This record gives sequence, structure tokens and C-alpha cells, in this order.
Amino acid sequence: MAVIFLLGAIAAGTLAFMWFTRDRVAMGTYRMQGAPGINFSEAIKAERELMVSPSILKPIITDLDLVNRWGMETEDEALDHMREKLKMFPGSAPGRVRVIYRDRNQDRAMEILQAINKSYVETKRRQGGVIPAPRGP
Repeated sequence: MAVIFLLGAIAAGTLAFMWFTRDRVAMGTYRMQGAPGINFSEAIKAERELMVSPSILKPIITDLDLVNRWGMETEDEALDHMREKLKMFPGSAPGRVRVIYRDRNQDRAMEILQAINKSYVETKRRQGGVIPAPRGP
């Protein structure tokens, strides 16, 4: 009987740990504009490469003091961490892109995704590229 109770307590503790340490998600959806016949999967790859580039992410790491907030040693370590947590997928409709940022803190996930969006749009403007129309935070 004691063994069953002990196994139940261990299982409950494991589930509680998994619940409290899971990542929260901030998500944005964009409509991409392009010429007729554009290959959206290739366009999404190109946009993802821009979105995870140091020119977009390093200023965010500095502005939000993410190296210290995450307890990391270097900016490059924080950059790799951000790249792991930032995902971009084709949306449910043609020409739509879903951008997801995961973090253990929901408010921080939203703060980082909004900063990425702002930096990304500014970079696209400077490059003279087509700016995606945001459909969510």
C-alpha cells in the first residue's frame, strides 16, 4: 500500500513540475503579399531567415536585457535561445503565416514577440520590401 502511495505521489509531483515549467505561447498571424504565382513556402523560408537574423534579434536582446533576465553568459547564447523558441509556419489560408514565440512566462513571450514584430517591420521598411499585414499580436 505504501509503495502505491509513493508511486502516486511521484507521478503527481512529476505532472505538477511539467505543468509549472511548460512554455507559454505568444502567436501572431500575418498575411503575406506577393506577386501572382509566388511560391509561399520559399517566401516563408526567406522571411524566417530574416526574422531570426542577428540584425533583428540582437537589438531586442539588448533592449529587453534578455541575457540577464534569462541568466545567460553571452548575447550569442541568448540569440541561440531565441532562435529555438521562435517558430514560423504556413497559416491555415494561402498567403498567411503564423509566427509563434514560446517562453515560460506568458507576458515575456508576448513582449518578445511584439519587439520582434516591430524590429522586423522596421527592417522590411528600410529594405523597401513588402511589409506583412499583422493579423494578431
